[in-house]
Amino acid sequence: MNQAVNTQDVTKTTIGEWLVRDLVEQYPTTMSLLSPWEIDTCCGGGRKVSEALTLHGAPVDDVLDSIVDMVAATRG
Repeated sequence: MNQAVNTQDVTKTTIGEWLVRDLVEQYPTTMSLLSPWEIDTCCGGGRKVSEALTLHGAPVDDVLDSIVDMVAATRG
């Protein structure tokens, strides 16, 4: 995992700045929220989550909210 990712700071803003590969590596279940938008880790997942969502026409705020909720549920 990228050393720059602080998994303690999980907010919509911080998750949007994570690389797709780092998000999926740390929280594999989030792939279920990204795959409907055809976002995956082929090509290395080297884009920021918010950038990938924008490029794929996803509702960025809604998807990021869902990711935050999923991560919070995973963390207990």
